[in-house]
Amino acid sequence: MLKRSSAAAIVFAVIIAALIFAVDLVLPLGVAGGLPYVVVLLLGIWMPGPLYVVCLALAGTALTILGYFYSPDGGAEWMVITNRALALLAIWACAFLIIHGKRTNNSLHQNEARFRDFAETASDWFWEMDADLRFIYLSDSFEENIGQPAEQSLGRTRRELFAEIIKSGTPEEKENWRGHMADLDARRPYRNFVQHWVTAAGEERIFVNNGNP
Repeated sequence: MLKRSSAAAIVFAVIIAALIFAVDLVLPLGVAGGLPYVVVLLLGIWMPGPLYVVCLALAGTALTILGYFYSPDGGAEWMVITNRALALLAIWACAFLIIHGKRTNNSLHQNEARFRDFAETASDWFWEMDADLRFIYLSDSFEENIGQPAEQSLGRTRRELFAEIIKSGTPEEKENWRGHMADLDARRPYRNFVQHWVTAAGEERIFVNNGNP
């Protein structure tokens, strides 16, 4: 079953194509052309699957050719043919770009879903930070390991989240954190950063962290 947005895009595409064809039949051949059907192709972005985009391209191709035969005469023949040929080229170039974009987008969604499945089932916890080094993603294992809901940590930096641990640490631990923060600020990858943590229940835990910018 089509989504409401997809169904609306199909209906809108039919209406726009009909209006373009009607205008094409009224204007002389030297003036009108099939290039406006590219607008119809762009609606394929909101339609599911590349098949819809191919259908729109075929429809635009057919209407462009029909317009050549049924529009009023006007303009030099070579100009008219060039006009229609360029329109067909634009239609199929647009279709190719949209289909390529859809496939790339689908691949990204599949890779993201695959990562989420892996992250949520692993015993280790995974995170992602934005350009300001604030947590924007924490896997489900975070709460189990750290002992507090992930929602309390999202939007915070490592400095903010582990401020008390850093403050109360030994001189060696503080130096270790300074080096770690320097790596984060410089966007350098890091390996085997040892981190101490005490849960709300008073349980002390030790984690070994790895990260890539």
